[in-house]
Amino acid sequence: MASPPKNPRPTRAASRATGAPGKLFSVAPPQKPPAELYALDVGFTERELMFLNLYAVHSYPIPRAASLAGLTRAAAEVLLAHPEARKIIQSERSRVAEKVRITKEDVIEGLKEAIELGREVGRPEAMVAGWREIGRIIGCYEPVQVNHVHHKGGPISQKQIASMTDEQLLEMAADAATVVEGSAIEVRPAPEDEHGS
Repeated sequence: MASPPKNPRPTRAASRATGAPGKLFSVAPPQKPPAELYALDVGFTERELMFLNLYAVHSYPIPRAASLAGLTRAAAEVLLAHPEARKIIQSERSRVAEKVRITKEDVIEGLKEAIELGREVGRPEAMVAGWREIGRIIGCYEPVQVNHVHHKGGPISQKQIASMTDEQLLEMAADAATVVEGSAIEVRPAPEDEHGS
C-alpha cells in the first residue's frame, strides 16, 4: 500500500497570504495605530500613524507597511523623511527595545552566532545575510559626505592639498577662476533583501 502524500512545503505565496513578510504563520497586522501615537498630536493622519506603527514596531518593510496602511510607497518614503516621523520611529523602537530589554549589541551578537552556525552547516548565503544585516545595523549603508576640489587639471583630494607647498597653493589660488570647491552626499544603495525593503 502506498504511503499518503506528504504535506507540501509552504511557499512564499503562503507567507504573503498571512500578512507578514518572510513568515509562514503570523498574527494579523493591527487595524489601528496605538492610542499613544494619537496622543503625540504631530498632525499626522491615521493612515500615516498606522504606517509608522507597522514600520517601526512591527518591522514591516516600507512597501508592505505602506500598503497595509493605505499609503503609496512614495507617500511613505516622504513621510519617513519628516523629522517628526523620524522621532516617532526612534521613540517607538526604543519603547519596544525597553520592553523586551534587547540592545543593538545583543542583536549583533545574535547575528554573529547565526553567522557562525551558517559557517558550521555550510550555508554561505546565511552568513552573507547575517553580515548584511549587521552592516545595516551599524550604518555601513548610510550616505557619506564627500568633499571635492576641482581645478583645470582635474579633481584634487584633500590629502593632495595637504601635501602641496605654499607656492603651489598660492599658484592654484591665483587661478581661482578654475577652482571649484563643493561637497556632495554619496548614497550607497543598501543591498536588496528578499522582502524588498
